[in-house]
Amino acid sequence: MATRTLITENDTKEAPLTPATMKTIASSESSSITSEEGEDDKKEAASKVLFRDLTTTQKKSAHALTFEDDRQYMPGLFTKRTRRGNGAEKEVKVQPYPDPENTSKTTWMTETSLKQTSLNPSKKWLECGEGHLGKIYLEILGCDGLPNLDAGSIGDKSDPFVAIVFEDTLVRTDVIYDTLSPRWMPWSQRAFCFNIQHPTSILLLGVFDYDGPPYTDHDAVGRFVINYQNLVRDTVYVLRYALYADTNQEQQCGTATVRLRISLNNEKEAIQKSFTPAPKFLINVKTKKSLKVLRYLCKGQVNMEKTHLKTISLHASEFFSYFYAFCFAIDVMVGIVLWRGVIIWSFPKPGWILTTATQDDDETKSLTGSSESNNNVEEREMIKCNIWFPLHSILLFYAGTSIAENPALIPSAFFFMISWVLFVIGYYQSYDPSPWHRCTSFYRITSILLLGQCVHSPIYIDPHDGEGRSAKLKAFNEARTKRVAFFLGALKTILLRMKREYAKTD
Repeated sequence: MATRTLITENDTKEAPLTPATMKTIASSESSSITSEEGEDDKKEAASKVLFRDLTTTQKKSAHALTFEDDRQYMPGLFTKRTRRGNGAEKEVKVQPYPDPENTSKTTWMTETSLKQTSLNPSKKWLECGEGHLGKIYLEILGCDGLPNLDAGSIGDKSDPFVAIVFEDTLVRTDVIYDTLSPRWMPWSQRAFCFNIQHPTSILLLGVFDYDGPPYTDHDAVGRFVINYQNLVRDTVYVLRYALYADTNQEQQCGTATVRLRISLNNEKEAIQKSFTPAPKFLINVKTKKSLKVLRYLCKGQVNMEKTHLKTISLHASEFFSYFYAFCFAIDVMVGIVLWRGVIIWSFPKPGWILTTATQDDDETKSLTGSSESNNNVEEREMIKCNIWFPLHSILLFYAGTSIAENPALIPSAFFFMISWVLFVIGYYQSYDPSPWHRCTSFYRITSILLLGQCVHSPIYIDPHDGEGRSAKLKAFNEARTKRVAFFLGALKTILLRMKREYAKTD
């Protein structure tokens, strides 16, 4: 694995900027995205862009962080960590070290200043991997609400760091000692550039409590996964993820905030390669500590390869979790058989009604002295008549009658049904009320495959856009699932009682 450290911003001021056709800031917490198209004559004004083109940036060799015992910046037991500042807010000592270019102002900072400074562009980047499809620019900004996994005596708290696995790469950030809300500064090791080998690869991230000798492992705090396939390229995302100790646990272990951007050299090639199976990646580590970190990131706390009661219970809970998906599928099939409408067709209000309404409104507006135009009135008065159209039922009826007349069409109908189900699932997911739950639409994929590039317009997401509608849709789907589950439970009870009654008669 080739590992290179890239120094950007202050060290390479003359490096060319990325071709920012769309510079976007996104946040999952506020659910807001703003976009603007970049122009050639505005490159100087965009000199503070968060990411640079690392392929043309000057490269400097530097010591890459390892998982071995490295206590270079560990504070002493009685090291002063807080002091009273000039204002009302206390100041804390910046970790792991102050900015080498401005030591006097970055040795002690307030909590507010730490949070604001952590959002600044990173100065030190670590490039990893051997792929050529594109790059993932990832910055670890901070964590909040972490549990204390240390002894807790004399102010002893957790010493968190973040480890990341992507394809054949295992890297980590600097260690921030004795804090439950760490913030990684722009001059520390927090920024990574991963070269993409396969478009379906995912980012595995975990937060750990650093433990040096004589401890044999780092305590795991929690982990999360980033699937970047549904993210728009050349878009900067600031995302907050919940940490969980393992997938089967519902108790949250804090949150982690990251900044992410995807850059693809050829989007058409990436889509075509996504239809091929992903290769197996091997990561070599030197110590058992590193192996335990790697195993936790990839497989969790429980080793599912061993057979014991815990693995059996996890497999059983996973099996029963599919019951609700089965109930939802049954409800959908019942709706198709009963010819329930699934697609809304909208029709505008008749024109003669619009004319009457606009004339009345014009008379009212003339009396009040309003200058509203007739077009605005027509747009305001425009209503739609929605009709639920049973498209799936019609297709099923046509397929059934065709098979009845020509049984040789059974294999074709079977494969068509599979493709149609996948198409419908992707369609509904791409039009989810919440923009954060949507997948890549078929229109976008088709335009890339045919034209070689996406012709989509920039995405604009308002704060908390679709949050209420998404919650209502989720509650509606859960109610449908519970209704079918209750029906199946009642049917099971009736059948058992009938069996007992027949057994008595025998």
